[in-house]
Amino acid sequence: MRGDGVGHGSSFGRISYAPVDLLLTGLVGTVAYLLVAVDSGALRLLAGGVLLWVLPGYVTLAALFPRISVDVDRSDSGARTGLSLRQRGMLTLGVSPFVLVLIGLVVGTVYPTITADLVSRAVLAYVLIGGGIAAVRRYRIPPGTRFSLPVQSWVDEAVEAFTRGSLTNRVLTVGVVCSVLLTVGAFGFAVGTGPAEQTYTDFYLVTPDGDGEYISGGYPENLTVGQEATLTWGIHNAESEPTSYTVVVVLERVVESGGDSRVIESEELNRTAVDLDSDGAERRNHTVRPSMVGEDLRLGYYLYRGEAPDRVRAETAYRHLHVWTTVSPSS
Repeated sequence: MRGDGVGHGSSFGRISYAPVDLLLTGLVGTVAYLLVAVDSGALRLLAGGVLLWVLPGYVTLAALFPRISVDVDRSDSGARTGLSLRQRGMLTLGVSPFVLVLIGLVVGTVYPTITADLVSRAVLAYVLIGGGIAAVRRYRIPPGTRFSLPVQSWVDEAVEAFTRGSLTNRVLTVGVVCSVLLTVGAFGFAVGTGPAEQTYTDFYLVTPDGDGEYISGGYPENLTVGQEATLTWGIHNAESEPTSYTVVVVLERVVESGGDSRVIESEELNRTAVDLDSDGAERRNHTVRPSMVGEDLRLGYYLYRGEAPDRVRAETAYRHLHVWTTVSPSS
């Protein structure tokens, strides 16, 4: 039987109805979750897309609209009930993001931190539970009005496209199928062999709060000549290889000229070399004791890979940070 969203159920024990599409949805969702959890390549991307952006919307529509799309009044050609197969396909992609947002809000309410694994598990649970609800709702309506995918019709049409008709049409059909397969394969290859993992170095500046913790604040805004201030810089090496660094701390007098900052005087306060393994991290406390006097002086931190030059600048540094301070003469 062919029709818009109509198909035959199969015998399922005493129940002459098997929700094949919902069973496949649960199976695909479980497999997709496992691939997301263990894989890191193109399959993970594909599985995550199906799990997050297709299945939630499909089971939601299946639960809300368990009936096939049929005319409710033959005299009124425009009156229909249920969703057609095409409408389900279009709405699935629109409903899934909305459902995903709601799932994220629930997960964020229950757990203090949202992780990809938590969201994936929550989405899988929603797909399985939603599929069960959809199956129950379908079973409670007459068999002739239950929605099911017209799988047999699709198979028949596919076989007919390759076995019947003129030789030209069959060759064109094979060509189209091969083009689609090549496109999908090229996309998977591009994703799987895409650019290498991004490498970087995280460089940050914090201050001790007195309780053994560090905060991104509390920087000295006012100092006097010879007064000591303790700050802490940190490095995280994510360069995928052991790396040597040099951190140079300077106090700079800066003037603005034509929208650009120009250093006219500089005083080096500290220079430290550190070697870090791949994915290694280091945090160092240091003390600054300025002798330069002035308002709005720039306390700069310049990070170099390897050795640092005698004169450090933002243009030559790998990373740089700065805070502003005023240094007054000692009384």
